[in-house]
Amino acid sequence: WNLLATNYLNQGGMGLRSMAEGFSLARESAARALDSDPDFSPTHATLAWIAIVAERDLAEAAAHLTKALELEPGNPDTQRRSAVLLNHLGRLDMAIALEEWVTTRDPVNPAVHHNLGLSNYYGHRYETAIDSWRTVLRLFPGRLGAHFSIGCALLMRGDVKSALAEMQNETSEVHRLIGLTMAYSGLGQMAHSDASLAILIQKYADDAAVNIAYALAYREETDRAFVWLEKSVENCDPGLSEVAME
Repeated sequence: WNLLATNYLNQGGMGLRSMAEGFSLARESAARALDSDPDFSPTHATLAWIAIVAERDLAEAAAHLTKALELEPGNPDTQRRSAVLLNHLGRLDMAIALEEWVTTRDPVNPAVHHNLGLSNYYGHRYETAIDSWRTVLRLFPGRLGAHFSIGCALLMRGDVKSALAEMQNETSEVHRLIGLTMAYSGLGQMAHSDASLAILIQKYADDAAVNIAYALAYREETDRAFVWLEKSVENCDPGLSEVAME
């Protein structure tokens, strides 16, 4: 039941089902897991993740992680989720240190390297972030969002042509459309950027409002970006939890 909750969360986050449905199913599955064993520490770590991404309740997340760490201090997944909480609190150096430690305990887990890449990306350590995401792709060539993440780091570095190539290789449609909107804009190819943005809005307006906002921000369309941030508040978009880092 706990792993099923994790899969539902991943499906919602990757656009494979609506976020509302994914979060609802994840809560139900986590509750079943907790009913089966209230002292199963991974379930408390999963509930912490739900609190962060679905409810933006960092205090609730901290309470679940505290419980999980009391039950099983050395669990790599719990440590990984703890680093996610640290990120959302803006404590990037602490998150990176913890994630580097987790990679020594769980070196072939692509999720660990992905999160380490994110922390370094938010800390403007773009080359280090790219190295982590290249490791993700070596471990899991089909990992949704990995090419997109590399592309974003390349955009921040100013290597727009290479970023476009990464975005074009992205297998997740929603991530690919977000990335193409930004990369084409960076190259001055606004017709292509507009076309990608139009499809993104048509298909994913409800589940990707925050992403649309930062794509518009990259295009220097500040007023439109704030309109989409307002939509993300109305939709309770989990991406809002990343605003402090973005």
